[in-house]
Amino acid sequence: MEFSYRARDRSGGLREGRLSAADRAAALDRLRQMDLMVVALNEAQTGRFSIDTEISLGGSGRVSDRDLANFCAQLSSLLEAGVPVLQSLSVLSRQFERKLLGRVLNAVIASIEAGNSLSHALKEQEQFLPQSLIYITTVAEASGSLDASYALLARHYEQEDNFAGKIKSALTYPAVVLTVALGVILFMVTVVLPTYGQLFSQMGADLPPSTRTLMAFGGAVQRYWYLVPVALFLPVWLVRLLFRRREVLSAWQRLLLRLPVVGSIVHKREMSSLCRTLGTMVRAGVPLLSALMTVRESIRNAPLQEALTAVQEEVRRGQTFGQALQRQPIFDRASVEIISLGESAGKLDTMLFRVAELTEKDVDRLLDQFTKLLEPMLTVLLGGIVVSIILPMILPMFEIIGKVR
Repeated sequence: MEFSYRARDRSGGLREGRLSAADRAAALDRLRQMDLMVVALNEAQTGRFSIDTEISLGGSGRVSDRDLANFCAQLSSLLEAGVPVLQSLSVLSRQFERKLLGRVLNAVIASIEAGNSLSHALKEQEQFLPQSLIYITTVAEASGSLDASYALLARHYEQEDNFAGKIKSALTYPAVVLTVALGVILFMVTVVLPTYGQLFSQMGADLPPSTRTLMAFGGAVQRYWYLVPVALFLPVWLVRLLFRRREVLSAWQRLLLRLPVVGSIVHKREMSSLCRTLGTMVRAGVPLLSALMTVRESIRNAPLQEALTAVQEEVRRGQTFGQALQRQPIFDRASVEIISLGESAGKLDTMLFRVAELTEKDVDRLLDQFTKLLEPMLTVLLGGIVVSIILPMILPMFEIIGKVR
């Protein structure tokens, strides 16, 4: 089998390539022998076009934060009650059997039964799981604190899910309005306008160009209605295909950060997730350098990834975390000061959580501003669309009235 991989060498450099192996476990072993820390390992596509990977409009193929929160909370409770790990996982796999997490847990159970540790078994499923879960499990196994660490992880993933839910809720209103507007527009163009057109033609009205154009569009939609889904989903698929190119995605992310309001929301959302994930890992006992590498791979914003790479290199050279952050302008000064004070006082994890909370409050405020700004913009947009449809229906009436006079 052919596998494509992304991995870090000892110096932190990113390496990508392909290798042949009998199965996924054998591929992981080969990469470990090469002294590489695996970031991603996937079965390589043999063709240039894959229906599963290119046409799919579904999710990212990773376990959701909500499922992870439920899993970690229940596993922590079972372990605290003295239930063995393997038995606990068996109970939870049946609970999540209809979800991706259930299939992942079944594979983890099989790996543990073959003699591997829990962290090793989770590592084999890293394409479905966050790196923070794997690293914290590794540290917790060594320290014998799996129950406490998974309780910490449960709170972390629950907060991440709640935070993501706030953003989705803010975007629900415009999505619903635009969907309803699209339905109304299609109804007006395909049902109402043709009826008026026939009436005007019978009355001998000379239809203006705007009316004829709109009627032609409505007739085309009626005749080729089966192409409407293609017209709606093809651009989505093309955009997703284009964003698979790293340089395109990076350029788009940089553009987003420059946009008013939206850029601040994106930046603060990533910063909150970064600080909370890093605080969770530090509190669980993961070394700072390893935690930084994990967080760098987990965030989705290219500018922040580049900044964290520079921060990690500075820390490796002996600088404090706070000093390294101060050299990166992408991190705001107030947050850096709080983190530096926490590091000096030996409470880095506490201050990271504090920065995450403050950033979340800023995002809530910005989302409220964004929603208030979006409402009048949608009103103007929909008003313009309605006028562009109603006006071609009214103009022939004036001509008919003029002939009657």
